[in-house]
Amino acid sequence: MARRLTTLALLTLATAAVVAASGWARGDESVDLGTAKGLNYRVTPFENFAGAGFSSFASCAEGAAAVSGGVDIVASGAEGRMGETKPILGDDFRRRHGSEGATGWRTSASDLSGGPKDINFFAVCKASGAGGIKYRRLKRSYDPGEEKTVKARCPDGYRVIGGGLESPNPVVVATAPFDAGDQDQKPDDGWRVRAVNAFGLEQTLRAHAVCRKAGAWDLSYESENVAITGGTTLPASATCPSGGAITGGGAKVKPGPGSGRVFEMYPAGGTPPREDWHVGITNPSMPQITATVYAICRV
Repeated sequence: MARRLTTLALLTLATAAVVAASGWARGDESVDLGTAKGLNYRVTPFENFAGAGFSSFASCAEGAAAVSGGVDIVASGAEGRMGETKPILGDDFRRRHGSEGATGWRTSASDLSGGPKDINFFAVCKASGAGGIKYRRLKRSYDPGEEKTVKARCPDGYRVIGGGLESPNPVVVATAPFDAGDQDQKPDDGWRVRAVNAFGLEQTLRAHAVCRKAGAWDLSYESENVAITGGTTLPASATCPSGGAITGGGAKVKPGPGSGRVFEMYPAGGTPPREDWHVGITNPSMPQITATVYAICRV
């Protein structure tokens, strides 16, 4: 089970939080939760956020580069759901891959029930900057109500350490590392996303892969299979080996009609939150569904 960071603890750390009336929130005052094995963990907390949807980010410290992130929605699975979660890449990735790296991590969520909610936006940052990191992305269009899969592969000689999904108002079914069938049989070759277009118009679904030069870090890819009964949200986690530190993580729900969706995901466990990748999986109506939770760890 996940070791959940409490909202009270996060808000005690925070010095300020600013919420815009439009439903977009500022993340430039993110709180430093600590550093482990060269990874800096950041959070932007908001208390009693009211609105149909919310989007914000946690920013990295100056000179650092974001490798993953997510959101903690302090509510039940029926009351909200995570939307897109992606690196912040400036100036169209500095005109196609000339940038120093992502400056933070943005995540959005939908409020399905109304009423104020506490919400916390996370980023995991490589403290020494973007050296040895490459960001890759691939997109596909999809129609209203269509479920689509997109995979972004890492370049040869690189291993995936984080990733995300970009699309307006998606129902997220999977955002996770994948194995391309090579000899090592590890999910280290890129990032796979799967989502339903709930926007009402044709949109673009984009997969983001954050990749580290092979051999630069010792990496461990951990996973946990879970079963979720109907009408519930299961909090689950994959855990790093002792002494390891989360670089990123994800989850995928086994495909099927009405199978389920990702409710939330973020780094958790310990101080800083380096031990687990926490995920909430919601099963709205099926008798039982299965899912896999992933943690990518520097060991």
